[in-house]
Amino acid sequence: MNRLLRSIVVPIAVPIAVLLASACGTDLFDRYDSLSREKRTESDAGTWTPTDCSISQVVLKSFAILTSANNEVLSDLKFAFDGVANDSIYCYTALVSHYYLPKDSLIASWDCVAAKVTVDGTDQLPGVTANDFSDTLKYRLYASDGSYRIYALVLKQGSYTGLPVISLYSSKNISDQYSWIPASMKIADQNVGHVTYKGSASARFLYDNSYSSTKKSFDVRLDRKTSMLGMKPGTRWSLVANIPDRTFLRNKVAYRISSIMDVCWVPSCEYCELFVNSEYKGLYLLAEQVEVGSDKVSLSASDSSNPSNSGFLFKVDQNREKHWFKTAVRELPVNIVYPENPDLNQENYAKDYMKRIEQYLYQKEVPDIAYRSLVDIKTFADCWIALEMTMCESATYPYSVWYYKNAGEKLSAGPLLDFDKYTFNTVDRFILRNYETVDFGSASRSLWYSRLFRDEAFVNAVKDSWIQHKEALRSITDYVGEQASVISESAQLSLTLWKTDQNANADARLPWKEAVDSLNSHLKARWTFMDNNISAW
Repeated sequence: MNRLLRSIVVPIAVPIAVLLASACGTDLFDRYDSLSREKRTESDAGTWTPTDCSISQVVLKSFAILTSANNEVLSDLKFAFDGVANDSIYCYTALVSHYYLPKDSLIASWDCVAAKVTVDGTDQLPGVTANDFSDTLKYRLYASDGSYRIYALVLKQGSYTGLPVISLYSSKNISDQYSWIPASMKIADQNVGHVTYKGSASARFLYDNSYSSTKKSFDVRLDRKTSMLGMKPGTRWSLVANIPDRTFLRNKVAYRISSIMDVCWVPSCEYCELFVNSEYKGLYLLAEQVEVGSDKVSLSASDSSNPSNSGFLFKVDQNREKHWFKTAVRELPVNIVYPENPDLNQENYAKDYMKRIEQYLYQKEVPDIAYRSLVDIKTFADCWIALEMTMCESATYPYSVWYYKNAGEKLSAGPLLDFDKYTFNTVDRFILRNYETVDFGSASRSLWYSRLFRDEAFVNAVKDSWIQHKEALRSITDYVGEQASVISESAQLSLTLWKTDQNANADARLPWKEAVDSLNSHLKARWTFMDNNISAW
């Protein structure tokens, strides 16, 4: 290889592809460049080998700033050809969109035909050498005789909303709700201006109300307990798409209502924006998943030798999981979530406990008060108010209704989850108070509330709870306004990215601000309806 001469004048010869681009516009170059990129994997962009070549052979094949090589980068930034300046400088640009990126120390990955590559006299290696991209950065690509071409790289900063941004990068495409795909995860706090978390994870689709849509929710499992966006440490997190919810507020508002009602455990949740494999997905809600633990759903340890000493977590839901049964009298579909792998003794204990409750409630027109020894009336009253305030129609099927039981204690209602569909659109009727399935040939099954309301003790528990919490519930409309101001820009941007034919909340065709106003109007009217009726009991 000939000695490289740094003082040589830049020749004006250009590669054939660039000549064609100059004559025919940049589209032809883009097609040429994209074809070459398709033949390479992501890692290939950092495998350049110096080549003995003439100046006519010197060419930059690809140039990118990859999330895998840069802690602060949340989406792969691929530079595109942007023309030739002064007949000799080949210009490439990339745009950082939807998040702020500090540019002072970024590692580029690239591929080229050149004997040597430098920036300001410093030798460059792809995937290794860091540079400051705050201003135009000029790369010199040398031929073997010391002549060189100049490539000017410009990294532009686009707009961003200021919400936290999460980047999820999986080893292969996430395709279903069953298969855990290894992934890496980053979180950037836009107020701080840099990545505040980076770690290993596994991800799959979350089977929720967005599962059939193009914008899907994600189930994320971290390799260790980690605090996310200031929330309590955990290993299981949901990235909720909220695709049926025009406002993106329903889950957040419902969890606020649950918190006011002192429900046993309320998932913490924070808004964020999401990239998956460098594709911007828009506004999401990062939320804790139900986990058994001292700082979450606190339950007694599993005891297979004496099931009455075990803690239990139940999910009443038409979607059946691994361990499930139908209650003996009302045929409610009950999933045993905890213990994770109950043995036969524990399953039989759970079935018998539910059977006794239903026998006391349904054998006669008026419930046998013996059920009170098995059911924590206060928790069922609190959850009923929360479900009615949110106008949660899905509880009539039912979907996502949770109960728990600790050793030596009664069956309690809660936690409450999944409010982005069939909620906040009914004002002038109670959803659950008198609802009772009579046709067991249909899919729907009713919860126990129609019978609980036949017991004066339960009615009094509801009245007492309403009196205690109603003023706090009245102020929930202020909370809606506060949260709407936080997500306004991101929510409206997301609605331009994702379309839905779902109109489960009767607002799918409204502009975002009108949908928020509608939600608030329903909440005000709902509070008045409930106060007038409960006060009259």
